[in-house]
Amino acid sequence: MKKKVIFIILSVIAVILIGGVITAVGAFSPIWLKTYEDVYNMKFGLPFAFAEQTTDLVFNNDYFPRYFAPQYFHEAFETVFLPDMFIFSLLVNIVIAAVIYIGIYFIHRSYRKKHPKKTNNKRKKTEYVPVFDQ
Repeated sequence: MKKKVIFIILSVIAVILIGGVITAVGAFSPIWLKTYEDVYNMKFGLPFAFAEQTTDLVFNNDYFPRYFAPQYFHEAFETVFLPDMFIFSLLVNIVIAAVIYIGIYFIHRSYRKKHPKKTNNKRKKTEYVPVFDQ
């Protein structure tokens, strides 16, 4: 009983951490910009945009289309975080991670029911065989 409770607690913590990591990766992943005009209104985050960036820099049209990473620490880019969309994205990512985790758990469990581990419960000390005859 104790092992199951510990397993459930560790599983919940793992799912929450995985959902948080997916959300954080979404905030730092580059987006595809087709024209230089798209730079003036960029949105970052997965699955829902929770970070918006704007800038007043002038970009050369020859560099587009291209991927553009968020510039959170650059003074020319103004960033607005949307906490409600962040929480919504985090919850959706946690639910997705939980569905995948539970699916893997039940697939593994059904496999182990059909193919149990071969266990050798005999202790070697109880199988004492004398080496030398006396």
